[in-house]
Amino acid sequence: MCDQLKEKMEENRAVYDQPVIDYGNLFLFPAEILVLEQFREQWADFAVLDLGVGAGRTAWVFSQNAKRYDAIDYAPGRIEHCQNVFPAAAHRTFSVGDARDLSRYGDESFDFILFSYNGIDYIDPEGREEAFQEIKRVLKPGGWFFFSTHSLDAFPFRPPVPRRLSGILKPLGLLWRALISARLRWLNRKVNVQEARERGWACLVDYADMVTTYYIDPRVQLERLEDLGFVLEKVWDSRGQDYDFEINHDEWMLHYLVRK
Repeated sequence: MCDQLKEKMEENRAVYDQPVIDYGNLFLFPAEILVLEQFREQWADFAVLDLGVGAGRTAWVFSQNAKRYDAIDYAPGRIEHCQNVFPAAAHRTFSVGDARDLSRYGDESFDFILFSYNGIDYIDPEGREEAFQEIKRVLKPGGWFFFSTHSLDAFPFRPPVPRRLSGILKPLGLLWRALISARLRWLNRKVNVQEARERGWACLVDYADMVTTYYIDPRVQLERLEDLGFVLEKVWDSRGQDYDFEINHDEWMLHYLVRK
């Protein structure tokens, strides 16, 4: 079972290595804007590592004014895209690499490490732990790690009715939601919800149904970060609001800012 899951998660690499289509998708999540503002005065002194950089969504902003900016992705096609799009800069590099193996970097090399848009959720559970260990190793004492991950509280999935199908079109919206819900239940029919909650995580097929995605209970994620020696600074939801671990949210994505 473990080998099958690892193989399934590794298939994500092939999906992400497909040609980049959405070149203009340059948005930032509210939590990312808040973090940039928090470190605005320090950024010029930071050596930054951007893991899973993809098509460079974060590079446009996070590479600006940093003392050093290294970005890696395990999909060669995405790195080639970044190398073609971004102007050459002495402080900025894009290269093929895997968060599970950062051996190219020495211990305590970076002040700030970013793993955005749930990138860590597309490697297998064992590899996820390897990535956290490597991140801790290359992060300087007192350095910051900022990442986002899917919350298991969102499962079973309850898709909202699209705004375009509201008002007099609400019956169509409800039908659409019922069809999507039924499809997601079928795709995840082998997942035992109770067992997933007791374990604290599950690998699921969600709305991005071309890939397998890791979802983790926020409380379990916090425990694992603390076990690694990280100190929690802040957790935000997808809207940039403070997250309360004592309340059971239906939030699908959380942003964690921790310090080594």
